[in-house]
Amino acid sequence: LNFVYVKIEGQKPTQTATLEPKAELELRPGRHKVSLRKADTDKWQSAGTIELKAGKRYRVRMIKGNGSNALEGASVKLELLD
Repeated sequence: LNFVYVKIEGQKPTQTATLEPKAELELRPGRHKVSLRKADTDKWQSAGTIELKAGKRYRVRMIKGNGSNALEGASVKLELLD
């Protein structure tokens, strides 16, 4: 699996964006649901939630799952950059 589509849903009103493998996106502080898929025609699979604090920069990485495909059971890891 070389890359996946990532969808990040934020607080109301919902912010949703589909990102290329490496991209930057500004999100409001708070809790955001993360979903993944391999192709634009696949169903979104939940990868968990992230909690962002104001004034901080983060990197979100995908942790591959143990299922029959890399997205099955996948999750995300949040890293504080500054």
